[in-house]
Amino acid sequence: MHHISWEQGTRPLDVTTDPGWVQYTTDGTWRVWCCCGLDTDWADRDTVMRLYREHLAVQPS
Repeated sequence: MHHISWEQGTRPLDVTTDPGWVQYTTDGTWRVWCCCGLDTDWADRDTVMRLYREHLAVQPS
């Protein structure tokens, strides 16, 4: 059984409404990792999905 985790990249917004408070927005990058060895670098969503599918094809649950 694969235990997959996803994380979406963020970056601080240039403009904040309150000093000392930082707002974040997504930056278009993704990362995925699995309990059995997969741990991708930050990349665009299509690249990360391809690596994820390749991982499942090589290591079926």
